[in-house]
Amino acid sequence: MKNEVKILDTPCDYLDEDIPKEIDFSDGNPNPFVQRKKVKVELEPDVADVFSNSNEVNNALRVLMRSAKKIKALL
Repeated sequence: MKNEVKILDTPCDYLDEDIPKEIDFSDGNPNPFVQRKKVKVELEPDVADVFSNSNEVNNALRVLMRSAKKIKALL
């Protein structure tokens, strides 16, 4: 008999309370085998004036990437 996995529609009961010690990974170490592609870039002052945080920069770059992909598909 196969194990069934149930996906709950509601959050777990313990989320409003402390997480049980047996599943609390707050003291854990990050996985050294996961590749993280976070990079820091320095923006020129005129560009930095337009954006107030990194999320705005990332969103603008994503819009640009999607637009470039659509334009490339048309060529």
